[in-house]
Amino acid sequence: MANKTTQTQAATMEIGFLIGSLDQLEDVAAWGYDYAEISPGLLGVDEDADEDTVLAFASTAGTPIESSETPWCAIFVNAMLAACGLKTTGTMRARDFAEWGQACEERVGAIVVYKSHVGVVPEPGKVLGGNQSDGVNIGEQRWYGTPIAYRWPEEYQVF
Repeated sequence: MANKTTQTQAATMEIGFLIGSLDQLEDVAAWGYDYAEISPGLLGVDEDADEDTVLAFASTAGTPIESSETPWCAIFVNAMLAACGLKTTGTMRARDFAEWGQACEERVGAIVVYKSHVGVVPEPGKVLGGNQSDGVNIGEQRWYGTPIAYRWPEEYQVF
């Protein structure tokens, strides 16, 4: 168990490195740009091959899990928000993002919420997320159905 904990801690540090230091975003554009541009540094994380990284997402999000078999799309988004110093939903439910932050139109960096999935918009019509085909990747929004909400951090003005 100690080895598993050490691996998860190492993966958490790796996430922090990949995300970079985003503790003081200067303006509204920075949120959308930094989140959408830095998160792809995690593209290719696979829930089986990189389970320690998925567990580290959960730890960073404040919602620890025992296995990557747990649905983790909301965990991924919450981990990215937490790493940016922004409020999270504090839950593992994708749909809880429909009430998080403030409403906005589709735009780069917006959180896109579906009936049972959540991710971030890296470009119009696309969704970057975790637990998409068991990993972190960019997919077509149409694969997840019609979005029920686009949300923006309340810490930043919607532009």
